Amino acid sequence: MDWSHIKLFMNVATSGSLADGARQSGISTATAGRWIDTLEAAVGTKLFRRGRNGSYLTSAGEALAELADVPAEAMQMFERKVTALRSHAPKRRIRISATEPVAAEILAPVLCTLPPELQIELISSASVANLNDLDFDLAVRMFRSQAGSLVARHIASARMGLFASRQFLNGRQPETINLSKEPLLMVTPRYGDIAETRWVENQGLVDQVRLYSSSSRALLLAAQNGGGIAMAAAFQANKLDLVEIPSPPVPPREFWLVAHPDTRPSNSIRAVKQWIANAVSAAIEVGV
Repeated sequence: MDWSHIKLFMNVATSGSLADGARQSGISTATAGRWIDTLEAAVGTKLFRRGRNGSYLTSAGEALAELADVPAEAMQMFERKVTALRSHAPKRRIRISATEPVAAEILAPVLCTLPPELQIELISSASVANLNDLDFDLAVRMFRSQAGSLVARHIASARMGLFASRQFLNGRQPETINLSKEPLLMVTPRYGDIAETRWVENQGLVDQVRLYSSSSRALLLAAQNGGGIAMAAAFQANKLDLVEIPSPPVPPREFWLVAHPDTRPSNSIRAVKQWIANAVSAAIEVGV
């Protein structure tokens, strides 16, 4: 174990800042980040929680800090503590934030395809902001984040359309429907500046929206029971035997996998990223 890594560890712990700790150690912030990663890998658990306001010790980090702030002759004691922490290190939990339909209908049903040693925390959320505070390791979103600190990867596109139930049509032919006179069921604008929201505005149909919801499932069930015409992904609507209503082309729904640059590309993270991409792509292909 490199003693310079441990001195950096103490500098960061004392200053509460990776940049300040790096400066005290006479190295760049990027190098400091790699050294801390190396030390955490040796221990087998996180020593710091890094956020916009600084770097703070975890409980494991505090346990090591009690021993690290001593002369070099205590190195052997420090390494014995590392060995003990490694043997009792908790399973790495990977936190995934996803919109409700992605979490409940796409990811949860295929959990069995993940390696059993991976522990997942799956949280239904539409907000990207929390990623900036490292509340999540990965997120699945319907738009590309504009936050410069986040890394986004496009994973799939789903065909969109307008759908209604036969009960709602009540014998009318789909091609005779005038959207400007019908109740529409739309995804909430709170999801951000997504193409679906812009489409409604461009078509002058905002006043026709009867229901906004963050839940795609809620929109589809409302449509299925005659509540109006829902804009939805075809792979979801087709499962409910809804009828597609002709309309000006609706932009596809884009799926983005978002991560924080501090989420290091470990084997576990890589495996979960690929699992998410496969699950979303497979769900769209089956339902189209």
